[in-house]
Amino acid sequence: MITNFKLFEGKSPIVGDYFGYKRYLGLPPIIVKLLSIREKQAQFGKSKQYFVEILEEPHTTYVLDSWELQELDDDGIEELKVYLNSEKYNI
Repeated sequence: MITNFKLFEGKSPIVGDYFGYKRYLGLPPIIVKLLSIREKQAQFGKSKQYFVEILEEPHTTYVLDSWELQELDDDGIEELKVYLNSEKYNI
């Protein structure tokens, strides 16, 4: 399932959604899959942490805050489609 939404427009991310992880400054984001969402108590209220997995080998996992994630742009969606099709056909 491919979803594309803005994190800050009132929609809540759900497990299984894909995002770009802004890991390196100046480079395109890495596509990650959201595995779980956890609320944590912060100094000024509650915030959410996102447990994600990078699609590329070796499928590293990270715990991220919302500011580290961004919606997929057209290039990211196309890259994700190629990846999912290659997995589907075991290429």
